[in-house]
Amino acid sequence: MEVDAAELKEQLSFIENFYQHRELTIYNLGAISKARAAESELRKKEYLNSLTLRWSSLRCPEHNETEVLLALQPPTNIKSVRIEGYPGEYLPSWFRGCDGPEDMSFSELPAATVDNNNNSRAGTIFPLLTEVSIKGCQNLLSLEQFLHPTTSVPAIREIVIADCASVKSPIEWPPSFEKISVSNCPKMTHLWSRSTKKLVLMLEIGFNIDCSSLTFLHIYSCSKLPSIELEKWSLPMLQRLHIDDCECLRIITESEHISRARRSTAKFPLLTHVTIKSCSKLESIDDLLTHECLPAIESITIWFCSSLSSLPTERFKSFLSLKNLEIGGCPRLYWLSGMVLPPSLQTLLCSCGDFSAWSPRCCLKNLTSLESLSMEYCQGLVSIPGDLWSSNLKSLQNLKILSCPDLQSIGGPEAIANIKRVYIRDCPKLMEIEQLRGNPWWN
Repeated sequence: MEVDAAELKEQLSFIENFYQHRELTIYNLGAISKARAAESELRKKEYLNSLTLRWSSLRCPEHNETEVLLALQPPTNIKSVRIEGYPGEYLPSWFRGCDGPEDMSFSELPAATVDNNNNSRAGTIFPLLTEVSIKGCQNLLSLEQFLHPTTSVPAIREIVIADCASVKSPIEWPPSFEKISVSNCPKMTHLWSRSTKKLVLMLEIGFNIDCSSLTFLHIYSCSKLPSIELEKWSLPMLQRLHIDDCECLRIITESEHISRARRSTAKFPLLTHVTIKSCSKLESIDDLLTHECLPAIESITIWFCSSLSSLPTERFKSFLSLKNLEIGGCPRLYWLSGMVLPPSLQTLLCSCGDFSAWSPRCCLKNLTSLESLSMEYCQGLVSIPGDLWSSNLKSLQNLKILSCPDLQSIGGPEAIANIKRVYIRDCPKLMEIEQLRGNPWWN
């Protein structure tokens, strides 16, 4: 249910009959005063689960927006609160649970509060509130009041902070926070949390991250991020790392003296999945792709990194738990002859680059667990020895060969006769086998 704040008085009847509604959005809040906001008596709407408070760019200068927000205190059983475009410098004190209006005056904001009829003393006001979103609050200076140890929101699990140009990094995030999303908040430069399990960073320049419980880190659309310095991260529990659409990212690196000092300890001992996509200027990830960094790696996915010219493929054999390797959309990539893969590999997709120096006999050797092989747009790939299919690739069930312009031989149709699903097309020099054969198994 959406309500225009400018017509709030006329629409109060809808709010009074709120029993059938669980979600409420009040927009255009810049048009109303504190008194008009108080008329809504949101604190009494006990059936409300989700509340969105949205300001527009049109505001009345005589209205105190902090007091307006203060008067819009949600009911105690609220589960989700979103604040968008709020022009004030501080969040309302109803997050802290002060005793009543006699404790502070409005001139002492941000510690001012309104009386809470359900609580006569400081304490938990919103025991069910698990999600908070704060977006487009350009003047907001701090989250410390909201994150204070005496906060009245101990159940919060997820928080989104986006497009808040002035807000600074908290000293420490509360232990209840499991997921934190930060987007386009340039003054937030570090993150320290003991319990956060998922962190999403968007449009950030660079972060010092110290999260001892973090399991999933997602960095995307960071247009001003030229490098990722691994020494700034302390993430001993990290399991998944996704880096997407960072158009200025050139290198993922680690200081050489730190790398030498850490020979006996793993940087990311539990990291199993690494995904890097659409980083058009990325030139090197060599410091990340080491056994010292990734002793437990199971999946490496790299797509659409058009400046990437080489990978330390000779190291892949040291990834003894690697099951999935996908590399595609990297046209400058030059595949070296020394590429050796571990026998644990189950899925291999190569869809780009120059294979003129690549040795299939070396690369595909002893891949007894490989179930799916895709070779696409592989320039310079001339042949795959026919005996490899039966001697080294005994578990192979899916074979896809697509648009390999130089490929002349794969050993003939008999060599691949025992593979369950085969799809071959657009290889003009491959004359020994019927093409457009089979159907792609992903359909």
